[in-house]
Amino acid sequence: MPPDVAFIEVDYASGCRVPVTWQEVMERRRKRQAKLLKMIRYPKEPPVVPCYVWVFHNRRTFIYGGWWCYVITRRFEIEITDSPSYDPLKQSIMRAVPLGFLPVPGAFKEWMVELARSCPRGKTGGDPREAGSVVGWLEGRRSFTLAHPGKRSPGIRPEESGAKQTEELKTHV
Repeated sequence: MPPDVAFIEVDYASGCRVPVTWQEVMERRRKRQAKLLKMIRYPKEPPVVPCYVWVFHNRRTFIYGGWWCYVITRRFEIEITDSPSYDPLKQSIMRAVPLGFLPVPGAFKEWMVELARSCPRGKTGGDPREAGSVVGWLEGRRSFTLAHPGKRSPGIRPEESGAKQTEELKTHV
C-alpha cells in the first residue's frame, strides 16, 4: 500500500476497493467547509422581509439633488431609480399607499412629494431634509405591502378602511 493512502473505500456500484489518498481527503474537507461557510455567510433570503420605504428631498448638492426613494430592510437596501427594472416595485408601493395618484411609474416623483407631506418622518440628528416613510413588507424584492394598512396609509377614505361599517353597526345596536 502506498504511503499517501489514507484508507480504502468500497465502490458499491462496481464492488471494487478503491484507495483514497490524503490529498483527496483534504479536497473533500475543503469542499465541505466551503459549502458550510457559504451557507453561513450568505444565507438564503426569506421570501418576505420587514422593511420601510423612505423618501427624502436632497437640496444640498447639485449632482445628487432631488427626490430619492429607498426600500430599507435589515440586510439590504434598494435605491429606486428611474430604471424600468424598478417599475413593478414602484407600482406596488404606489398601490399600497394610495395618495391620489394612479400607480404608474411616471407619477412616482409627485407621489414621493405627497408621501413626505402625508407621512412625515421625524428629523433625526439635525437632518433638515423633507422626508417621509411607511412601514411594510417586501416580498421577493418585487412587491411591497403595508404592515398596518389602517395606521400609516394616508389617502384611504374612511369607507375603504372599514369605518363606515363600524358606524353602521353602532346605529343598528
